[in-house]
Amino acid sequence: MKKILFFVAFATVACAAILSSCKKEDEPSVEITDPADKTQTAYADQSAGGDFTFTASYAWTATVKETAATRASGVDWLTLKSNGAEKYDGAAGTFTLSIELKPNYTGSPRAATITINSGTATVGVTMTQQSTTQGGQTLTPTIALAAQSGELKAGAAGTATFAATTAGIDDGKTGAVAWFSDAGGEITGTASAGISAAVSAVANNAATVTITATTASVSGTYYFKTTIDGTTSAVATLTIGAAALAFTDDAAYDIPAMTVGAAIADIDLSDAATGGTHPYTFGATGLPAGIAIDPATGVISGTPTTVAEAGTATITVTDATTPTTQSKSITIGYGAIIPAPTYTISASTLTSFGSKEEGDTPPAAQMVTITNTGTGAVTLNQPAATNYTVGTLSTATLAAGATATFTVRPKANLSDGTYNETITITGTNNAKATVFAQFTVTEPAPTYTYSVALDTPATGELDFGSVDVGYAQPVYKGVRIKNTGTGEVILQATAPTGYDFYLGNNIGTVAVPAGSWMDLDVRPKADLAPGVYNQTFDIIASKEVAGSLITIETISITVKFTVTAATGNNITFGKETEENW
Repeated sequence: MKKILFFVAFATVACAAILSSCKKEDEPSVEITDPADKTQTAYADQSAGGDFTFTASYAWTATVKETAATRASGVDWLTLKSNGAEKYDGAAGTFTLSIELKPNYTGSPRAATITINSGTATVGVTMTQQSTTQGGQTLTPTIALAAQSGELKAGAAGTATFAATTAGIDDGKTGAVAWFSDAGGEITGTASAGISAAVSAVANNAATVTITATTASVSGTYYFKTTIDGTTSAVATLTIGAAALAFTDDAAYDIPAMTVGAAIADIDLSDAATGGTHPYTFGATGLPAGIAIDPATGVISGTPTTVAEAGTATITVTDATTPTTQSKSITIGYGAIIPAPTYTISASTLTSFGSKEEGDTPPAAQMVTITNTGTGAVTLNQPAATNYTVGTLSTATLAAGATATFTVRPKANLSDGTYNETITITGTNNAKATVFAQFTVTEPAPTYTYSVALDTPATGELDFGSVDVGYAQPVYKGVRIKNTGTGEVILQATAPTGYDFYLGNNIGTVAVPAGSWMDLDVRPKADLAPGVYNQTFDIIASKEVAGSLITIETISITVKFTVTAATGNNITFGKETEENW
């Protein structure tokens, strides 16, 4: 029994010795090559904290723990890297790890312990970062804003950005923008309506401030600061320039075909321009002669003065943006410019209507033709005259080259006189023509007729019958010459030499007006010897022409008278016989 116990005891001791020998040969180990590297120090602004080399017999891991943790999430200011890449584990072997630091903005020293674990073996490196720089300065967090990126225009939605470079501000922190009224950032202000600002979360020491403008028409210079996690940037300047100038063409701005001398309808281009800075100034090149654009209003107007083919013109608008104006142009078209229409008419001529006596039927009507000799349509007015009857126009509206007619005739019952009259024909657009009418009315030509009345009308002679010698002188017998015409008649009664009759009153020249008469008394002379007395005397009828008498006719009057010898005792004395009373 004792032998057995001894053997067991021996075996146990032997086994323990063997196990002990095996454990020393296979026990995990990790060793820092340079023991001095186990304690390292860096200044507050150093990013490289040094490096250390170690050898691990087994796979290893590294952990970092802040000696006096002030952050709940562990150490974020120290990073282990190998060959530029983060390295926190590896296989067995020899490795060199670099310590990368973030600047210390805490104002206090800070330390971290780096522990390398390989199996059950561990080794530590202590990294202490001072609170100041080598020059003794304490680091403070900063935000640096770059210049504005992106153009903002008044009246147009858009954004502008400011890149923020941060230092000493943790990732994920966000901030806000405060506006100021001056570049010094001393007077608190507000941004204009239509401007908003947002600050992105910090990531890798960077953030972005985004300024957004809506369609509000704001422009000018604005000032702001950005604050993130209690750190505030210097004043940054935001510039909102004038809105981009736009000039939009439209078919409505084209000028239709035109006519020389006729004003065009106004064309307003003021609404074609948008954006930019008012006031606008308009200009044009290539417009037809007589057509222009108002520089202030943008209205195209005028009256073309020259015939031209269709073409194009360039219209330019310039705004008042300072210091550099903006300009935009459009091209408009214009139609052909045709000559101004002419408005002329002509009239055919009238031949003279001649002469008519009063009371005669007027001459026949003559036709007048009106011709449109211009290029524009003409509407005629109905012509009229004082002494002529003017017929109705055959048509009133005449296209170029067309004709119209009307008649002209002297009016009836015009008194004697000369009727020379110009008849005027007028039309639209001052078209005018004239026609000359001539007509003469004369008094009726006088008629020269008369009648002869005798006291013995039955025989057509003045017959005093027969009386005995020693007769008592017969009484007068009358001859009446009556003017039955219309002209005055000059009557001249003469007795021939040796005439045996007496012509009483009205011997000589007597003027007898129309409708009047002349009476002439005739009787035989006294104491005529027996015999038959058949004798003739003449009455000359004349008319006066230009102061001279023109014989119309000679009126012969025969007068008869017989004287007989006395009856009873006759005593004959030779050849003579006397009545024996």
